[in-house]
Amino acid sequence: MTVTFDTTNKWILLPDLSPNYTITAQEIYNSAMDWCDSQEAMDYEVPLRSSGYANLGGGAYSDKIFILQKGWKLKPYSGTYTLTVIGTLIALDDNGDPYDRTVPPDSGTVIWIFQVSSQGIISVIGSGVTEQDKQDIANLVWTITDGLNVKERVELVKKIETNKWKIINNQLIIYDDDGVTPIRTFNLKDASGNPSEQNVYERQPTP
Repeated sequence: MTVTFDTTNKWILLPDLSPNYTITAQEIYNSAMDWCDSQEAMDYEVPLRSSGYANLGGGAYSDKIFILQKGWKLKPYSGTYTLTVIGTLIALDDNGDPYDRTVPPDSGTVIWIFQVSSQGIISVIGSGVTEQDKQDIANLVWTITDGLNVKERVELVKKIETNKWKIINNQLIIYDDDGVTPIRTFNLKDASGNPSEQNVYERQPTP
């Protein structure tokens, strides 16, 4: 399995992953870092970066987020299949889509599933239907039951991974951009399930 890079179109070309058609964001990132170290990539910008993985104590870390930048996007192998990308992967542009909706695979229909570490699963049809069908499907799929659209969810993930946080009274509190307003609060527990600020084993979101 080899991930390759089209520097003209700024596409990260995903290989034929049959029979499982699953790849992790970490694998894509590792391939990008290996490519950046090659002679071929010396004159080009880094396609993506990683953030997060903050130390919460006791061997616990926050989720890692992978960010496509400088206009780079994912492009799937041609065919008809469901492609699952495991991990928090977003693009650093206005809509945060990890792939270009206007560029379908050369043939076939690819159903993208992005299995986000902390935010659930989102999916969308990549090609093989009419433009109106694509828009109708996208409008339905990207409408999340908690009232947040994709852009808002991407912004929320960014804040959770990069904003200020504190541990107070056995709770991890993550703040909004102002550094004052809490946006997420987690109860911290040790391996025995007791509230703890040290030797943290797990975090549980508060109601």
